[in-house]
Amino acid sequence: MLISLSNDQKAFFEKEGYVALEGVLTVQEIERIRTVFQSDIPATRWDQELFGKQLFESGYDLFLKHKSKFKDISLQRIALIASELLDFHPIRYVFDQLCVRHSELPVQDTCSVTGCALVCCISLDNIELNKGSCLFVRADQAPKLDLGLHWILGLGGRNLQYLHNKKDPHTHALKNYGYGFGDALKQSTHPILFP
Repeated sequence: MLISLSNDQKAFFEKEGYVALEGVLTVQEIERIRTVFQSDIPATRWDQELFGKQLFESGYDLFLKHKSKFKDISLQRIALIASELLDFHPIRYVFDQLCVRHSELPVQDTCSVTGCALVCCISLDNIELNKGSCLFVRADQAPKLDLGLHWILGLGGRNLQYLHNKKDPHTHALKNYGYGFGDALKQSTHPILFP
């Protein structure tokens, strides 16, 4: 299990804008994430529309809907690594997205929340083979993902603000939680994962 980063890993992230790390999560934790999502998304959509728009739409902000089910998963470990890579804290949850592939644009260009600094991409396919790997990508870079099912977790710092962004397919989603454009995001919906 990965606990802290080497100087080489930090330097690679600083230079390239991403780093792939093995052993961030256990196989059991990744299986648990997949199970949580399968319980939320009807089986017909999960199997038949894996590459479809409906999976993308229904796979947004599932963490907000299922916070209690994530207690067994060490998101704090992910946030600790993010804090080491970004060299700041606290680290807050910004968004999450279940998808097959991600936009070719950097997250900072496609996210309606200012302050998203990094995404953690977790493959939900070939769980045993991937050995708990996570791809950490700076928000000014576009994640380059293999074809397959991924959970993307957006992370940021203390100050997060909801703004209209035409490039974000979920730009109106936070209105379901009582937010309006220009609002600062509250810790009740976008918690600190690592202080």
